[in-house]
Amino acid sequence: AESDQIEDYKSSSQGRSKVVSTESMSTVFYQTKLNSSTQRTQRSPSQQQQNQMDEAVNYFEKYAPESFEYHYYKYVSGNYDISRIEHLKKANQLKPNNTDVHIQLAAYYMIINDTVNASLYLTKIKEISRLTDDVVTYSKDLLQSVPKNGTLITHGFDDTYACAYTQLVSGLRKDVQLISLDLLQSESYRTKLKEKGYKLPTNSIINVAYLTSFCQLNEVKNISISLTTPKEYFLAIEDKLFVVGLTFEYHQFSYNNLPDNDVLWTKTMGKELVYSALNEKAKQLSSNYLPMLLLLSKSYTDQGQTEKAKEIDLAIEKVSVQCRKYDKVQKIKKSY
Repeated sequence: AESDQIEDYKSSSQGRSKVVSTESMSTVFYQTKLNSSTQRTQRSPSQQQQNQMDEAVNYFEKYAPESFEYHYYKYVSGNYDISRIEHLKKANQLKPNNTDVHIQLAAYYMIINDTVNASLYLTKIKEISRLTDDVVTYSKDLLQSVPKNGTLITHGFDDTYACAYTQLVSGLRKDVQLISLDLLQSESYRTKLKEKGYKLPTNSIINVAYLTSFCQLNEVKNISISLTTPKEYFLAIEDKLFVVGLTFEYHQFSYNNLPDNDVLWTKTMGKELVYSALNEKAKQLSSNYLPMLLLLSKSYTDQGQTEKAKEIDLAIEKVSVQCRKYDKVQKIKKSY
């Protein structure tokens, strides 16, 4: 690759000259992007993170303008700016089997609502298990947790791409409008949501405050938020959130969520990860069934539905053991 042949170059840091290699510049970019993607309170990169990514892009633009790194970093640093798509397509030409590129292409086609090509790239990342069977299985119950014609807000890679795969490839719950906090960084994505009748906050930084404002503006859209979202996003609106399946439903006023959870558990959900979690990822995902199960356990017990309560308690015990939350769950049950 061209970038492998570039000699080290000098850059200035706090007035001192230092030598930076292409490898270290790539490491900086990947680490910075990773850090920005795993923040617990916002999806948009900080200004410092953006500057670090832009510095890497500028370096490769100057010293390796035809390299994979330049084209891929140029697109990714734009945070889903689809006006840069030719750079991503060039990166795909240079490395047609690169999974990171396929993920970005899947996102691009989701943004422009090209379901055929989105399905193609979602299938590619599923076939190599970047998107695992367990996550896709979980996404089916996640989508089933959403009201008819409702809105599901997702946070990270697993819930967003697995739900998109389940909708576009498997054809399940296509009535649900999927909204990714990550993809909301894209102006084009936000524009298409406006065209669908959503009201968007004026702030372009996608963070905790953005989600709070979004829910307030779009209450009529039957909003559900994936439980895989970091808890920091829920704190400001916790009095308006009600557990329904694997989501929190947003309601301005008090909401009786017991009937919904009863139907989900007894009739709708597949519940594979509750009873057949075979690896660590599946076991951790299964913990998100606990809020619903604890709610049902208390309800059935209070109503004297002994057999139903017994079934739920067995499921609670199995899940709490496999996700290593047994002691915590037992304390919650004793507090009822």
